[in-house]
Amino acid sequence: MASTASDLIKFEKMATGEKSGTWGTLANQAMSRLEESVHDITNISLNSLSGANYTLDDTQYTEHNDGSNTSESHARVVKATGTLNSAEKIIVPLRNHLYLIWNATSGAYAVTVGGASGDAIEVPQGYLMEVVCDGTNCEAAGPAMSVAGVQRVDTIEFGHATDTTLTRASAGDVNIEGNIVYRAGGTDVPVTDGGTGAGTFTNGGVLLGSGTSAITAMAALSDGEFIVGNGTTDPVAESGATVRTSLGLGTFAVEDTNAVPAMTLAGAITGGDQQVSAINLVDYGEVTVAHGVTGATETLDISAGAHHTATIDEACTFTFSNPTASDELSSFTLSLTNGGAFTVTWPGSVDWPGASAPSLTASGLDVLVFMTYDGGTIWHGMIASADSS
Repeated sequence: MASTASDLIKFEKMATGEKSGTWGTLANQAMSRLEESVHDITNISLNSLSGANYTLDDTQYTEHNDGSNTSESHARVVKATGTLNSAEKIIVPLRNHLYLIWNATSGAYAVTVGGASGDAIEVPQGYLMEVVCDGTNCEAAGPAMSVAGVQRVDTIEFGHATDTTLTRASAGDVNIEGNIVYRAGGTDVPVTDGGTGAGTFTNGGVLLGSGTSAITAMAALSDGEFIVGNGTTDPVAESGATVRTSLGLGTFAVEDTNAVPAMTLAGAITGGDQQVSAINLVDYGEVTVAHGVTGATETLDISAGAHHTATIDEACTFTFSNPTASDELSSFTLSLTNGGAFTVTWPGSVDWPGASAPSLTASGLDVLVFMTYDGGTIWHGMIASADSS
């Protein structure tokens, strides 16, 4: 039975009883081939092939019996040199092998590594790349590394999804599935990518949004300026009478002396129980609360007005509520019609002259005045006008 070749390194596999007296030579050849597959660098020239490609020599054990045992396809490292005038392909045998391909060529063309069929992998010029072949396809076993020791990564794929890719977008910027990650101090990050769209802003300026356009900054506000908007365009800085008008505060100015010039009020003012002194009132009036026809009970709320009107058509019990504080005088006037027609019951806190409530007109108008200066503990009542027309 004749010798046969091993599948991968092409050792000579001798039949039983064969090659008597030559085992030393054959073993040396086998060890040379094993050393070649682990450590050898084979140099190939791709100079001006013009697309003819280069097929690695796949020497069998029966060849080169001179002991050199050279085989390009079995070398660990394949170094390609020469000046390219077209894209070239290094064709390797379709069997399992791990190559370290060194692309030392020149010229602006690509070099790929693969079998006569199946997938091939591109090796950039000036880079080394491990390429694994499985008998059908050749793929990169790691990133390309320049001769200077710099790794080149054009695309990184993560996980099991088909779209999880990482690529170089521009100098210092990375594209992750269509989204750009920008380097610090480089391209201004657009608003749509979570940035501001601008590299610098006015010191002290308030930032203004502009949809998907770059954020802008107002000028720094001057002393006393306010930001005022109109609900449509960008807000502006205003001060003085202009801002008071915009804020609906009128056009009067309060000076350092706290003097308030003449003005016309357009609405109610709540004094908050504060004192107002040295004033002259002109055209003064008090709010009237009209109760209409009373029921069996009727509450006179002093905080609602200082003048109350009511008409009696059944017995009625009156209650007074919400006088001012105990250190202030609080009073109100009650214009009561037909008060003497039915029984009127006053609060027990009312103190009448002579300790007796006055007799009221059965069919007519009586005007009564009540006042307190102890928060309603005692009301001093008196009739100001009886049976008025």
